[in-house]
Amino acid sequence: MVDAVSRETVNDFHAALASRDASRIVSFVADEVDWLMIGPVDVMPFFGQRHSKAEVYDIFARQIPDVLEVTGYAQEYLLVDADLASSLDRLTATQRRTGRTISYRLANFMRFRDGKIVALVSLVDTLDAAEQLLGRQIDLSVS
Repeated sequence: MVDAVSRETVNDFHAALASRDASRIVSFVADEVDWLMIGPVDVMPFFGQRHSKAEVYDIFARQIPDVLEVTGYAQEYLLVDADLASSLDRLTATQRRTGRTISYRLANFMRFRDGKIVALVSLVDTLDAAEQLLGRQIDLSVS
């Protein structure tokens, strides 16, 4: 039988994300986790796959703050079904290197066990985010 996650737990996790407090965020993460943030690692080095709570902590305590000062994190949609949750969110931040304000959407897909995240896939609107971070449109024309 699947251990269902409560909507309250998922909302509490999103409140932790909005707080940007790494300790609070990882309090929702299992010790062993499959955490995947899909995106251009060259532009946002905190993207990629992690497998431990300590690695996820480092993303929020050091890696993201090295690149971005997050000024807003809002949940736009949320679905919860049994042990699964998905959300469409919007992140707003200031790029530390340039001072440029950026805002992009991301979709999170989570699996919970005993109230903890055991798997997360985060899909970012990477073209939009990369163009904002680079300060220019990326030429996608075919020669």
